[in-house]
Amino acid sequence: MSPKRSRTTYHSALTDNARPGGPTTMDMLVRWITKPGNVKRWRLEPRAPLIREVVDAMQEEGLAHRQPPFVRYKLIAIEKQYMTAQKWLLETGMHDAYMKGKATKEVRVHVDNLCPHFQKLDPAFRSVPFGKERAETIELDEFIGEGNGAAERQEMEEIEMAKKVAKPMEKRNTFRDRLLVNKDKNMTLKERQKKASRLEKQIAPSPGYAAARKSLTTGELQENNNTSKKQVSNNHVAEIRGNPTAVQPKAAVAMSEKNVSASAQKRAGRPSHPPEDLSSSMTYDAREIVNGTKEAASRVPIAEREVSDERRTEIQRKRLHEQARRDGHDISKIERGALLKRVNDEEKQRQEVYSLERAKLECELEAKKVQLLFEKAAARQKLDQLGVSQAEIDRIFPL
Repeated sequence: MSPKRSRTTYHSALTDNARPGGPTTMDMLVRWITKPGNVKRWRLEPRAPLIREVVDAMQEEGLAHRQPPFVRYKLIAIEKQYMTAQKWLLETGMHDAYMKGKATKEVRVHVDNLCPHFQKLDPAFRSVPFGKERAETIELDEFIGEGNGAAERQEMEEIEMAKKVAKPMEKRNTFRDRLLVNKDKNMTLKERQKKASRLEKQIAPSPGYAAARKSLTTGELQENNNTSKKQVSNNHVAEIRGNPTAVQPKAAVAMSEKNVSASAQKRAGRPSHPPEDLSSSMTYDAREIVNGTKEAASRVPIAEREVSDERRTEIQRKRLHEQARRDGHDISKIERGALLKRVNDEEKQRQEVYSLERAKLECELEAKKVQLLFEKAAARQKLDQLGVSQAEIDRIFPL
């Protein structure tokens, strides 16, 4: 019975600060990402030194329970959440409104569910290219950010995967397997002589075998001897060539001799002994060969399975890499389309503002003309009251 594993305590990345008021794991990750130049390093440089840098910074803050595999998965998850939220905002045309704080409450809630730190991450991730040679395999999914419960479940899954990566399980290395192997070794050492003596007694010819052999003619004996010699020579050649399936044990030669004795006993009129089972007449060397072939056959599927797992992992990594490149290309297309749309909208707005300003100036000009006409009429009336002639008034204020 295998010993029970001690259950590890789960620490949430949002509430695992080492001291009151200290930074949590998520705070440290966001702080490192938003530092100028770190996103470009993350996408273009080897990631092992960067992850070690983040782990060292966490240990300085007292977060010693975080290991490099967990930090790697969390950084990839944060980048994936940002790309998902950005893609949704660009597709819906809400990116500018959200960044200016003019988006509706539903849009803000949805973006917070997709990426809670979007506004902090946007200045760091914006316009940073992906590395072509070793871009990270990021798969955009639809189920990111379904609430705090989904985030907790995702962190649990990431911890389990990090444990699998950090400490791979050794196959066929359990306590039960080791016990059975040691038991088999001890039994073979103790009972080797007993098995050999028992097999020799089983292979030894019976008393009637000698009499039946004497009754055979010289030609038959010579033919049987030639047949057995040819079989032994063929077995020897097959063994030298390294074909273990073609090697026959010495018990097969004994069986051929017993078959000859059975035919001789039939000719002499004596009852023939039934041939013994091949498995019971195998020598110790033959059993060692069979056991060796069985162990080799049991090791071959394990090696093939490991090779197939590595191949499947490599294929999945390439597929995810291509998916990430396609997603980046799609995002660039969406950004280009959004930029063109924004330029066109700004051009239309400028045209509308120009038209409104022109109409406003025309109205003001008409108002000034009317006002000037009223002032001129009032001045003419005043001059008329003062007794100025009409010709003089027309000369001063013409209509």
